[in-house]
Amino acid sequence: MAVARFEPVERDYIHRGPQPPMLALDEAGRGPLAGPVSIGVVSFHAAFHSQPVPSIFSHLNDSKLLKEPVRERLYEAIRTYAAFARVVHINNRLIDRMGINPAIEFGMIRAIRAATQAGFPPGRVLVDGNYKLNDLRKRFPDITVECFVKGDSRVFSIAAASVLAKVARDRRMQRYAHIYPHYELERHKGYGTRRHRELIAQNGPCRLHRRSYKW
Repeated sequence: MAVARFEPVERDYIHRGPQPPMLALDEAGRGPLAGPVSIGVVSFHAAFHSQPVPSIFSHLNDSKLLKEPVRERLYEAIRTYAAFARVVHINNRLIDRMGINPAIEFGMIRAIRAATQAGFPPGRVLVDGNYKLNDLRKRFPDITVECFVKGDSRVFSIAAASVLAKVARDRRMQRYAHIYPHYELERHKGYGTRRHRELIAQNGPCRLHRRSYKW
């Protein structure tokens, strides 16, 4: 069973009997001025939710509420115990072209396709937030899609997806920091801190910056 503070969404699903896999999705990087938006997607086997979970998951929560070392340990645990775990990155150029909400939805569609191709075609998809997801629902009419406001602190699998997305995006931004050293990306991960805005003013934008955002 999941940690007690989470709603029993997964448990209720598996208690209905054999079901197609359930996927959970969450994004990291909606607001930054630079870098991708990243969508974590995760699925656990039914047996995982029908027995006590490993103690590491007692720390699981909305990734924004966790300290980096805790997120890193949870990331590795999720990759170990999940039946399927992936992160899809949508780059800043697509964000500029599509807009942030369509880009996130595009990433979610890619994530569902990746799970399906890996042998986990979902019957139900849990999403953090309050998205309409009209295109996603149109493309996958046989999938039940449910959105949960603050789902990353309410639903175990969504919290896991949030950790995947956050850690994978942070790691990517740390790698970019070596390519674009004038922006201190390793410190702010592309978010619009005062220091980041000062560095944009000094150096101009680089290829990672979202031109459709206000600096």
